[in-house]
Amino acid sequence: MESMATKITPEQQADLQASRGEALPVQDDSGNVICYMVDVQAYQHLQNHQRLQALLIEGDNSPDVPAEEANRRIRQRTQELSDKYA
Repeated sequence: MESMATKITPEQQADLQASRGEALPVQDDSGNVICYMVDVQAYQHLQNHQRLQALLIEGDNSPDVPAEEANRRIRQRTQELSDKYA
């Protein structure tokens, strides 16, 4: 499937930059919020947060991974993310 990138207006771009990583609600002509825009860095941060959350859940639900090993993996991944976004 080919990636589709929608063009945004200069006003939307300015609003997105001013949002400082927060999701920016997008409304249709009737004023209904139909979606949210986030910049690439905020989106990547969210994805990494979701991966970390999945690791935590996996560790909690897995009797096969000792708690010490699960904690080591979590600390390692947290440090990797911290270094990446520092």
